[in-house]
Amino acid sequence: MKPSIASGISSTQAVAVAIKHHQSGQLQEAEAIYRRILDIDPENFDALHLLGVLAHQVGKHDVAVELIGTAVQKNAASPAAFINLGEALRALQRFGDAEQCYQRAIALKPDYAEAYNNLGIMLDDLGRAAEAEQAYRRALAIKPDFAEAHGNLGNALQSLGRLEESVLSCQRAITLKPDFAAAYSNLGVALNDLGRSHEAEQACRQAIMLNPGFASAQCNLGIALKEQGRLEEAVAAYRRAIELAPGSAPTYSGLGTALKELGLLGEAERAYLQALSLKPDLHECRLKLATLLPAVVESTRQGDEVLLSFGRALDTLEQGTGFAGWPGLGAVVGVAQPFNLAYRLGSHTASLARYGAIICRARAAWMKASRYCVPATVIPARDRVRMVIVSGQVSQHSVWNVILHGLLRHLDRSRFEVILYHTGARPSVEADYARTLVDRLVQGNVDWLEQVQADMPDIIFYPEIAMDPATLKLATLRLAPLQVACWGHPVTTGLPTIDLYVSGELIEREDADADYCEQLVRLPGTGACTILMGVEAVAPYPAIINVPGDRNITRFLVCQQALKFDPAFDEIYPRIASAAGPCRFWFVRDAKYPWATTVVERRIKAAFQAGGFDPADYVRFIDWLPGDQFWGLLDMMDIYLDTPAFSGYTTAWQALHRGLPVVTLEGRFMRQRLAAGLLRRIGFTETIAADVAGYVNKAAALANDPECRKALRAHLPGAVSQADGDIRVVRTFEAIVMNALIERKVGSGFTAGHVAK
Repeated sequence: MKPSIASGISSTQAVAVAIKHHQSGQLQEAEAIYRRILDIDPENFDALHLLGVLAHQVGKHDVAVELIGTAVQKNAASPAAFINLGEALRALQRFGDAEQCYQRAIALKPDYAEAYNNLGIMLDDLGRAAEAEQAYRRALAIKPDFAEAHGNLGNALQSLGRLEESVLSCQRAITLKPDFAAAYSNLGVALNDLGRSHEAEQACRQAIMLNPGFASAQCNLGIALKEQGRLEEAVAAYRRAIELAPGSAPTYSGLGTALKELGLLGEAERAYLQALSLKPDLHECRLKLATLLPAVVESTRQGDEVLLSFGRALDTLEQGTGFAGWPGLGAVVGVAQPFNLAYRLGSHTASLARYGAIICRARAAWMKASRYCVPATVIPARDRVRMVIVSGQVSQHSVWNVILHGLLRHLDRSRFEVILYHTGARPSVEADYARTLVDRLVQGNVDWLEQVQADMPDIIFYPEIAMDPATLKLATLRLAPLQVACWGHPVTTGLPTIDLYVSGELIEREDADADYCEQLVRLPGTGACTILMGVEAVAPYPAIINVPGDRNITRFLVCQQALKFDPAFDEIYPRIASAAGPCRFWFVRDAKYPWATTVVERRIKAAFQAGGFDPADYVRFIDWLPGDQFWGLLDMMDIYLDTPAFSGYTTAWQALHRGLPVVTLEGRFMRQRLAAGLLRRIGFTETIAADVAGYVNKAAALANDPECRKALRAHLPGAVSQADGDIRVVRTFEAIVMNALIERKVGSGFTAGHVAK
């Protein structure tokens, strides 16, 4: 039975009754009374307005717009009505109309903090975080204890990369409103972006405790858990979020990424496809599908299939991007990259060139459609050449240790003004030190495109392109007369926007130019001016390593991430065992992807069994060790075996510094020649093999000659130390980029400023 308006009760009194039902959650009862009022008084402002609010609450946003729109035609002096109309319009994504409503409410009531807050939410949703910040601050100037505005300000600051400020705003919101679940969830996002994932986890769990049905908090918990490497728990959190909000496409996207990192590519693909079925313009999932490449493979046949699958995925990506979709695709370039492709055998130049053409086209379309200006074509005259260096790896990482550190220390600052963009938000000792080596260091989740347009560099140098999203977003645009990449990721970038690829003469074949889309330039030696990291060797716990006391058993160390082991070379280890006499092989579990180590371990043990050996007698897999214990492990081993499919420069360099001989197979491509190049640089080529048989023979010969190993243990540290600090590399780099810049003063469409020779 419909509630009725009793005889003698005015419309005002009836509205009051309806409001009580409305506020207590009795929406059906409230709706019935509002409609009864309108039956009697069709122009009743309050009934029209509040029935519209109710319609918005239950998801009938178009009905809400019609009702509240009619109400404000009757009474255009109600700020609250304009706010609520704006909310309904925002839900319909009619953002321009919504903004006009918020502004109308503010004009009617200049001290309306709630109107500024809602305006800020809409601006934030549109990606206009800086304007949103100003709206929230206006709200807080009017109402300093407005907890919701503090929480929303924290969200805007997070989008602007001002993470510490974001944390403070969220904490202020929580102080004002201790049961503010959304503020805890936003706090978790900011903490996670600061690298404080354990604190982020606790904030998200507090949000969930306050509101068990809070899907966004569950999703943010999944992000924090994934950051900690707790992938199974992350998947569970994402699945719980989906149970609570089945229509959330971004949650399916996050779930897909966690599943991918667990190696569950089929399930990841289904999650991405589900996300796209919910939101067809969620372009990040289209890129994730295109780059869904396995970290490790079970067999050589599966490895061969990867390149074919990538080609088909690029077909789908390119053909599925309509004219209107290219800007959207360009906006998310970098969210997923074909990093794993380099770990499969063979030439990837054509595939990466095609991929590079697609994403550069997308970025150009995005640039044209965005609010950004086209980069200036005239670079101002300066006393020094301005070089911007872009890296997300200014930390304890091989890119810093091998490529960037020595370059920054020795660049001629009288000729080069050096600005370092550290795109990682997390603090590091290396970043603090790098600040002392450059004219300026910019760090954080800032608007890098605005930054580079403001700095107007002559040269942009990318030590690697493939690991960091912000780096790729910049590298896919033409932002400077000269744009240069280096071998931090040892394969062509595939990008038509990169002019030079800097490598080393000892790590490239004479005919290697065809392997690159860029112009290949070879620096002296390995192309690296290395500076040894300061680490004291600490012996690992014997129980962890399980080293036998018998020194007649040769100790082989094979220490690389799982993705560097290709099944084509699994046989080499039992073949070495067959020729080397008593021996053991130590492999290190992948710290990030332990499941991948399980695949590699299964393959290698199967290879030993196929060779007639009991793997329990020969194979040891140990946990990934901290840096100081890894140096101690090197001291305990006899021979270091480089991985033939993908050579390891940093580990070979470290092994040689501890006097450990390195056996390597010098392959066709630069990524297979890194350790060999280092050995050539120090004049020790005896352990460089040209094929698998040679690799096995050299490893076995060392195993059977302990006196040779003893002599090498004394000789190698001094030899490799002489290769460190190779300033020829830096001087040649300077000359090459200066000459290339002069050549491009006109040809690139840019006009560079004064270039001092």
